[in-house]
Amino acid sequence: MVNTRVKGRNTEKRAERELIADGWLVYLVKGTTKFNKNVDIFSMFDLVAIKGNKVRFSQIKTNSTGGVLKKIIKFGEEHKSDNLSFELWVWYDNKGWKKYGERKD
Repeated sequence: MVNTRVKGRNTEKRAERELIADGWLVYLVKGTTKFNKNVDIFSMFDLVAIKGNKVRFSQIKTNSTGGVLKKIIKFGEEHKSDNLSFELWVWYDNKGWKKYGERKD
């Protein structure tokens, strides 16, 4: 049986490594504990990354969007800025990343 908490944390660390390799400064939230379940940024994002004047807020999932895509899109529309992006990254086993809301600039 797969420990989903460990698998999810491994996916978050994979995203962190990818961003760091691309030159981003990354803050990854601490993992959940028995006593502290929700440690996400704005109760939605697992990491924040900064590069130059660009800031990315990303939710990281494994094999499913987890039903949060609409919530992230709405949050992004409410807090729209040229220098901010609000993203959902989903790691699909044996297929790689599918990224929603990622800016290419």
